[in-house]
Amino acid sequence: MTQLNDRMFRNSLEDCLSFGKPLLIENIEEELDPLLDPVLERRVIKKGKTYVVPLADKEVDFTETFRLFCTTRLPNPHFTPELSAKVRTNPRPLPPSLASALPDRAPARRPARALRLTRTARVCRLVCR
Repeated sequence: MTQLNDRMFRNSLEDCLSFGKPLLIENIEEELDPLLDPVLERRVIKKGKTYVVPLADKEVDFTETFRLFCTTRLPNPHFTPELSAKVRTNPRPLPPSLASALPDRAPARRPARALRLTRTARVCRLVCR
């Protein structure tokens, strides 16, 4: 689980791509980081027996079991046509099991606000076409 403004975002992305783990990016806005473009466009290159994805200045191993999930707190997100062409969105309310986990991560001084925001959170599954 990471955010686009997290300093370890790139490392998390590389690890998840290499090991085939799902990556959850929290609190996205209507645009995503350009670093994700090769992943969203599935620019996978076969090198020998392995697959790699070019990320900025280096190539990262790619495993087919990798999945990318994003959450947003926007009540009605409008993604750009370019992003909509790259992915399939599936907006739905946050499942109760995840909603109950989110308040634990909120600061203790603002529990009421954290609860209100989790009710409006939406989950978008980004699946490369």
